[in-house]
Order: sequence, then C-alpha cells, then structure tokens
Amino acid sequence: MYKSLIDRETTLELKKAKNNCKIFFKAYNKYFKYEDRIITETEYLKRFINKVKNLKSLINTDENKKTITNNGTLTISGAGTITTSSAVNLITNAGTLNVTSTGTISNTNTGAYAAIMNTGTVNKTGSGTVSAKCSSSSSVATIYGGNLKITAGTVSATTGTAVRVSGTFEITGGTVSTTGVTAVYCYGDSASVSGSGTKIQKSGTTGGACFQYNGAGTATISGGTISVGTDSGSNAVYNGGAGTIKITGGTIEQKGTGHTITNSTTGTLEVTGGTITSAGNSGIINSS
Repeated sequence: MYKSLIDRETTLELKKAKNNCKIFFKAYNKYFKYEDRIITETEYLKRFINKVKNLKSLINTDENKKTITNNGTLTISGAGTITTSSAVNLITNAGTLNVTSTGTISNTNTGAYAAIMNTGTVNKTGSGTVSAKCSSSSSVATIYGGNLKITAGTVSATTGTAVRVSGTFEITGGTVSTTGVTAVYCYGDSASVSGSGTKIQKSGTTGGACFQYNGAGTATISGGTISVGTDSGSNAVYNGGAGTIKITGGTIEQKGTGHTITNSTTGTLEVTGGTITSAGNSGIINSS
C-alpha cells in the first residue's frame, strides 16, 4: 500500500452530494483503477478497504530514496516489511516510537547505520523483528541511543551491537541477540532485565559481553536468561563503569571460555539470587 501511494502520483478527490459522492481517482497502479463515475461513499470505501487488505504492505526506502523520521508519536503496526540496504539509518526517532508490528524492520547495510537511530523513546511490544547488519562501530547498533523498552519480539544484529542505549533500558520479554561483540550495551542511569521468557544472547565472536552496563546508576537483573555461547573470552555480564549491577534472579551463563560476570575496579556488584554458571573460567571476577 505505502509503496503504491508513495512511488506513484495518486490523486483522490471525494465530493459528497447527498448520499452519493463522485470519485475522481487517478492512479497508475493495478491495485487502484476506478473509472470516474458516481457510486455511494459506502460502496467506494468497501472496495478501497478490500483492495488494501489484499496487499502485502512494503515500505522500501531504497526505491523511495527516503528514510522515516519521527518527531512526534508514531506507531508501526501490521505484518509488513520496512527495509533498506542503503547507507542510511532506516528510522530516525526523536519522539515516541511504538513498534507493535508482527513484521520486519531491517537495515541490511553493513556500514555504521542503524535500523532505529533513537534520541527519544522506543517501545517495542510487537512480536516482529528489528534487525541490522551494521558494523561493530561504537556509534551504531540495531537500535541505538535514547530510551528503550522491549516486551516482545526480537532485536538482532549480525556483526555489531543489537542494542546500545544512552537512556533508560528495560526488557521484560522477547529476545535480543547478536553474533557480534555485544548484545546489549547500556550507559544510561538505569537498566532492567526481567521476565521468565526474556533472552539476551551472544554467540560467534571472541571477546566482548552479552550484557554490558557502563552507566553510573543501577542495572537490575531479576529474571530471564543472559547467555554466551561457546565464544572465547566473552563475558555474560560485564560492569564496566562506576555503577551498580544488582542480580536478584534469572539465569546467567557462559558456555565458552570466558567469565560469567566481571565487575570493574570502579563498579559495584550485588548478588542475592539467580543462577550463575560457567563452563570455562570463573563464575564471578570482582576487581573493585
């Protein structure tokens, strides 16, 4: 639907005349061909809605040569696909972005470009996928910056970081995964991982961390699973700043040769619950 309306010159003038309306609808697309004639408004709307329902929604920013910018409140819903392979951030959000879709938001460019570049708030509540093949640069991630809340679906990265958040991060469900260096990197005031079905996963790259907190506030892990595969030298949880990581529940596991949890010299680590396992080196390394 979007591709047809954006890519082609389409004009619609609807004039009511009592119970009838005259349709002047000019379109150069097979989905929207109506001759100029008088039909009832109800009949027209029914036909139009049925046509739209039969379309596979697609926004392709490569063909449109545009990206999506939100400075207000925007909701992305439905089962369609929004994608680009161009050297651009696919979506730039400075407002509130609600991702309720069951479809795919994807940036397949391998440079330093995000699927969602965020300075506002992103709420991901749909079961769909947000993915990127972005580089391992610290200036980009699949979802980069701002505040982020994830309750469902998948956020994934192929080479780089899946989530890099400068504000508040909260995940209560869904999956964040990467085959790169870091799955989740937070450096804001607070971060929270909860929910029995929540998964944060890293596999396939030496070094780095599955969940890294570099903020000066508090990161709380009370549920879910934070897991590193058979990677060499990778941490499941890494506290790299002056903040505090509190672990009260959930499962944290390292299946490779790295440490499960590492706490830096300036950070604080508090463990009162949960399951911590390591197949290789130490379960916990505390340097503070």
